[in-house]
Amino acid sequence: MKRDMMACGIPASKIGLMYAAPKTVKYSEPNTTDNSTRQFLLISHQRIRANEKNIEQYNDFLGKPRNILVYDESLLVSDIEHFPVDALTFSMGGWINRFRLEIQEHADISTWLTAWNQTINYVYDHFNSDDLNYLTQPTLQLSIEQQVEYQHLFRSEGDSLLADFLAIGGLPMRLIRHNKTAAITYRVVIPAELENILVLDASYPIRQLEKVDQALRNAEDLPSCKAFSIRFNEIKRFDQVTLHRMAHHGGRSSVATNKTRMKKILQDTAKIIRDIPEDEGVLVFVYKDRTNRNSAKALEIELRKVGLDLEDDLRLTTGEKRINIETWGNET
Repeated sequence: MKRDMMACGIPASKIGLMYAAPKTVKYSEPNTTDNSTRQFLLISHQRIRANEKNIEQYNDFLGKPRNILVYDESLLVSDIEHFPVDALTFSMGGWINRFRLEIQEHADISTWLTAWNQTINYVYDHFNSDDLNYLTQPTLQLSIEQQVEYQHLFRSEGDSLLADFLAIGGLPMRLIRHNKTAAITYRVVIPAELENILVLDASYPIRQLEKVDQALRNAEDLPSCKAFSIRFNEIKRFDQVTLHRMAHHGGRSSVATNKTRMKKILQDTAKIIRDIPEDEGVLVFVYKDRTNRNSAKALEIELRKVGLDLEDDLRLTTGEKRINIETWGNET
């Protein structure tokens, strides 16, 4: 996106880029640090959703709040997720013991895990069914860079539970309990400081939210849109689209985290691609690699098995690549 903005004539000096990546990952555009002086700032979802305190890092421009935040609909979805207490505290205890062997290198994460473990156990032992039982955040807050680094470590070791908990560790959480069974719940909310938000890709559920929240306005009702008779439902057309549905579950939890299911769906996908006429282009979206299961590479292997080797540089008559594999997030 930054390169596209530059191609439209926006100077690179006006565009900030804020992200955190594992030490083993390198991106084509460097992270910028003087973002409070840059008119435009590109940031990841994690900055906004993971911790309300992160707003101080991205919402300041020349000492004032930024005028507008352009975001997709996922910011408005108030997710509610659960973490089983027994499994979570067991995982924390295991990592705390492991980090003791290299405590200097992992001092912050060890302190963070210990604090959370103690807090969860305390609230569990003193659970009050008449109270909300909120969990107090640790005094030590990990940086975004540390969060990303240890999320990557936990996932690479097969501990998705703790990686997911770390990803939302800065959000308000409470403990619920029934007899000896307990879970931690959290919900994602919009930081109250963000007053002017432009929501893109709004789907039907967001339209319903719009009707409930009087602060949300349909952009079609804005004077600038009315003046040019802009109707968003007329911008995209699907009357020439034929939809075929494969009889497989396609969610990340059903596919990307299950090696057997992923292989089956990729095998079927490869056979479908094989039978598509050679003068037609193919675009496939797969999940990003989070658990050492690279869906794109796995699909390439299955394609080779049915006689389609992407290393042969398969092209259409127009010169474009015939088979393109992208990850979700690049579809818009």
